[in-house]
Amino acid sequence: MPNIIELADSTLQSTRPLFEIVGIEPSAYEDPLNIMISILLQVVTPDADGEKLTHDMLLEIFQSIEGIFVKGASCKQPTALMTSIVSNSVVFFLRLLTSAQIRAELEKGLRIAKAAESARAPAGSTKASKSPSLLKPSFTSCTHP
Repeated sequence: MPNIIELADSTLQSTRPLFEIVGIEPSAYEDPLNIMISILLQVVTPDADGEKLTHDMLLEIFQSIEGIFVKGASCKQPTALMTSIVSNSVVFFLRLLTSAQIRAELEKGLRIAKAAESARAPAGSTKASKSPSLLKPSFTSCTHP
């Protein structure tokens, strides 16, 4: 049985196909996804000093304007090798994921409604469907922290 971190990592990794299905470009979600995975792994993977991220460190990261995001850096003394606005990246990723899930479910529902409408239509009917069209926003130019 996989441990909770492996399960969480696998769940995060499995979001990629959903983004692709609804047309969200990898450039929009890869960085925030990698930040989420890195934070997750830093909770269980010791750094060079043998330290892991603690509850207090995570709280500090998420409450600071600029969270420390340094894979392999010391948890005791985070460095500025790589900084990112971690809290904003996490919020951005979760909003993007929610949007993708809603869009996927909406598209699925519209397909089901269209199929039901077609099944009810009399044979030989050429009546046009009045199903609303989905707006397909482009995330190719989306910027994130």
